[in-house]
Amino acid sequence: MGEEVQIGIWDEVPKEPPAGVENGSVCVWLGGKESIHAMMEGKPKAADAQQGKKDPSCYLVLSTERTSGRADEIYAYQSAEVILDFILRHMEQYQKQKGAGTEVGAGVEVFVDISIKRSLLSCGAVYAQEKGNMQKVLLVDMIPCSALTGMLSLPDPEKDFPDLILALRRKKSVHLMEHIVRSGNMDILPAACNPSVLYELSEEDFRLLLSQVTQINCYDTTIILAGTPMPGIGYLFSLAGRVVCLQDESSYSACRRNALKMFYRYSGGKEEQWKDLVLKHEGIRVCRETGEHMLFEWRNQKTGEQVRRELMQ
Repeated sequence: MGEEVQIGIWDEVPKEPPAGVENGSVCVWLGGKESIHAMMEGKPKAADAQQGKKDPSCYLVLSTERTSGRADEIYAYQSAEVILDFILRHMEQYQKQKGAGTEVGAGVEVFVDISIKRSLLSCGAVYAQEKGNMQKVLLVDMIPCSALTGMLSLPDPEKDFPDLILALRRKKSVHLMEHIVRSGNMDILPAACNPSVLYELSEEDFRLLLSQVTQINCYDTTIILAGTPMPGIGYLFSLAGRVVCLQDESSYSACRRNALKMFYRYSGGKEEQWKDLVLKHEGIRVCRETGEHMLFEWRNQKTGEQVRRELMQ
């Protein structure tokens, strides 16, 4: 019998190999996109792990020889794509079982901006970063022609946002890691290249998307940057744990805020879950350089301080 590779799937990566792993076996722990990439490079990042469970929730066995013909075996000398797809399918099934009791839309927060569009980027990103220190966070960018990807110099995901929506509509298996990119403490689902897609989303599309991220991928918090009201946003309002309305101190913002809140109530939103954030300072200071350091810049500006003070309590 050839060498076996045991793959344990944990909520968090353990600091040490689990009990019962024999000498000579190879244990790879999967904890998300970065861990999978590290696995493919042969460099599991156990050093940065937090304390986890000692026994994995489930095992997959990879063998170099055909042994019992079990369905959960895969054999050596296959391409990395085949092996990774096999692992992802098992992870998806595990996540479905894990999130079976989670309510669709649990942990959803919606950010809307009625006056200063670029503040939506900085405030949403700063808030997601702060939340990411404690939780698994997904930032969903639904701003038409958004500047977030360029400001943070994010790489293009393997598949675009419309590909994700189409797969969900067709009830196909979805690997969310193909659609997201990582920046700092958060995962980001970038905006659609074609903004017209955002205006074609229905309530059912939002339901499928939120079911995917909360029940299957088990994000603790999903932050949606809604740059403008769109079809289906009433559904988001009805189930969001919080709606943050960014505005300035002008009478124009006050009138738009009142109109939007009227629609929020009409959609079934609860009064106590609406949060006004009246920005006292400029949303984003103009910088020549872009990249992940922008998150640090935003965090230390006065608007970032206000976000932490008023939203993180």
